[in-house]
Amino acid sequence: MSDHPILFRADMVRAILAGAKTQTRRQIKNPEGWRLANPLGNRIGCYLSSAPYFSAEKDIVARFDVGDTMWVRETWRPWIRGWSSHVQYKADDARSPALGSDASDAAMALAEKNGGHWDDGRGQNPDEVNWKPSIFMPRWASRLTFTVTEVRAERLTAITPADVLAEGFAHAGLGATPADYCRGFREINGLGKGADPWVWAYTFERVA
Repeated sequence: MSDHPILFRADMVRAILAGAKTQTRRQIKNPEGWRLANPLGNRIGCYLSSAPYFSAEKDIVARFDVGDTMWVRETWRPWIRGWSSHVQYKADDARSPALGSDASDAAMALAEKNGGHWDDGRGQNPDEVNWKPSIFMPRWASRLTFTVTEVRAERLTAITPADVLAEGFAHAGLGATPADYCRGFREINGLGKGADPWVWAYTFERVA
């Protein structure tokens, strides 16, 4: 079992916080000439070596496995109150509880160097402080952690209406049908109209 970061957009973070998102799909890159691995059934529903789309040249293995943890990277910035350090999240403007000493020191150092939200008059006006891109969020700043409960490999268009709901798509106001989801997925991933790539479909549970 491993611990991995994963990026989510603000609308998907809000869906997660509302309990409306328990799945995510990620495109399988360049699968031609590869086959999907099936290590003793560890990856539920992933055995597709009989599909003509794959050959036995090399295994393609999902980034996340059943039992792994995923921690969310989202847009954020340090938020400092006196000597108490917190993290502010752009998706809903929420602030974390006070950080532990090591993370607090890191947040203070980051705020001193690059700007942060200070509520005691120091530094920049909070409205002028840049948000930190999600890709740069460290582990200590993350507020959301999941356990992976299922991994499937399937075509994008295999998504069902129930899966669309589990993706949080309807909650984000992006549509409630498989066609809506596929269209949005293609736009986000820069795919052409009608593209039907193989994707990893991950199901997860939030860790309290």
